[in-house]
Amino acid sequence: MRRAIYLLLVLCAIFCTRMLHAQDWQPVLKLNGTFGSCAFFRNEQTGWIGTGSYLSAIPAQIYWTTDGGSTWQRAQFTNPNILGQITDIYFRSADEGWATLCEYRETGWSGVYHTT
Repeated sequence: MRRAIYLLLVLCAIFCTRMLHAQDWQPVLKLNGTFGSCAFFRNEQTGWIGTGSYLSAIPAQIYWTTDGGSTWQRAQFTNPNILGQITDIYFRSADEGWATLCEYRETGWSGVYHTT
């Protein structure tokens, strides 16, 4: 009986240690002058981060990575100076996705955007 209790305690300790390490967050992208508002990752290497704020005049941008966050590229919009926030990102495949954008002051750019 003692062995069973000891084994159970050891297994609980291993499980708790793994759970604590699962929350060991590391920075992969510095967002100077803006806020992260949403993210979508297809896997551990490929993902997109939406930025901005619909409450203040901050540019709405999307950044993407294909190497787990070691490097980031900025996506190109028809208007690169939209002030607002990327509110959601979804990709159906590696090269087809959608994003929603909400402007700070409405000038006709709020809406759903599609990329291939």
